[in-house]
Amino acid sequence: MVAIAFRFLAGRFHATPWGQHINEGQPEWPPSPWRLLRALVATWKRALPDLPEEQISSLIAKLACPPGFRLPRATLAHSRHYMPTIEGGRYKSTLVFDTFAALSPEDAVLAVWPEVALEPGERETLAALLRALPYLGRAESWIEACLEDAPPEPDCCPLETGTAIGDELERVRLLAADEQDNSDLLQALMVGTSELRSKQKQTMPPGARWVEYGRSRRALEPDPQPRRSPRRPATFTVARYALDARPLPLLTDAVIVAHLARRGAMSHYGRLTARGKSAVLSGKSTEGRPLEGHRHAHYLCSDEDGDGRIDHLTIWAEDGFPQQEQRALGALTNLFAREGEPEIRLLLLGFAAAAGSQGAANPVFGPSRVWRSVTPFVPMRHAKRHRDGRPKLDEHGRQIDGAEDQMLLELRRRGLPELISVQAMPRAAVGGRERRWLEFKQRRPRGNGTAAGWGTGFRIEFADPVPGPLALGYGCHFGLGLFVAGEEV
Repeated sequence: MVAIAFRFLAGRFHATPWGQHINEGQPEWPPSPWRLLRALVATWKRALPDLPEEQISSLIAKLACPPGFRLPRATLAHSRHYMPTIEGGRYKSTLVFDTFAALSPEDAVLAVWPEVALEPGERETLAALLRALPYLGRAESWIEACLEDAPPEPDCCPLETGTAIGDELERVRLLAADEQDNSDLLQALMVGTSELRSKQKQTMPPGARWVEYGRSRRALEPDPQPRRSPRRPATFTVARYALDARPLPLLTDAVIVAHLARRGAMSHYGRLTARGKSAVLSGKSTEGRPLEGHRHAHYLCSDEDGDGRIDHLTIWAEDGFPQQEQRALGALTNLFAREGEPEIRLLLLGFAAAAGSQGAANPVFGPSRVWRSVTPFVPMRHAKRHRDGRPKLDEHGRQIDGAEDQMLLELRRRGLPELISVQAMPRAAVGGRERRWLEFKQRRPRGNGTAAGWGTGFRIEFADPVPGPLALGYGCHFGLGLFVAGEEV
């Protein structure tokens, strides 16, 4: 048995039945078997062209018989569009009905072939095609498709010629492959509709036939009792943006860009909440006292293409962003610098529920055993010295309250594992060049925090992989002290 589950991520299936005009207002439901096969072939050609044609041909031949369907609750809906056209040099508008089947994104449409058995290689090929399948029907019908191991019994099945049906069912005609004549089925599935009608002068695709299905009369009736989603709104901890400016700001100005991002996020929050103040975005309580624990928003700038300029902004809060904060971050589209400086435009790439969900390929998030500084770690206390100027050392030979000592203390306070090695980085690698840490701006424009001395960089290695983001020291919520995953030696 073979079963495929299709989930429509936008909650809509847009498709016009074969041979009907879009303005007839009749959606195709369920998706026709011919459409399913064409979608698999199109995905092979566009996304997985390295798969051998013999394997695809064998798979399609086995799936040529009409499947049964298990249909979820759906509703007939439509929207209306006035499409501009030009006739005789004059503009006209033509009313177009966009009819679709509306259903829950969580419900799956199941296509079941009970008598079909696939070889292990064919099953792997089908699974790969389904993972790469972007949509079914029109391009706005985004889907997520996968094989189903234990499907329920189909409730919409093909009918034999002359079969009588009860009052609870209705007949629907769907286009399917002619399994009796599938010698050149793969080539037939690749014939475009424009070529079929204009060049071959046909309306019926070669290798296809009409199949009647018995579908429930209530298949497209509205649900009289709307269901409420039991899920709570997701708590996101990460918001990611791409930057656009001419020119993009330098990585050495990370603390300035982070300051502008914080100011912009707080401004949008104030507009949405009648001048309210967000502790998560500002890092201050309602009484104006700084929060402790580093669980509020970090505004982290990164150069992810290695040209020395900031191209991404990550706003991360370990405790997550409530709904109003999410709305404020979603409205953050511009950063306005001082007069005479270029405006920085932001494109929201998305929210994530956890930092690790951004993927291991992103060096800001890791996880990794090795981390290296990309912006300077700025100490918050002065290093201890004797009265004669000699540095005070601990039992390990490190200067007490020196930059390395403060960094190690902060790692312990955050509950991170012990380090197995620490190496000082005399210079920063910025845009393929070595730059002095002093070239970075190391003070917030209007910050009240305390910084002692100037920053430096480190390469640190843990015994076990540690997830990011990792930002330490003064200004760590403003892009300073940022580490990225490094390569292990």
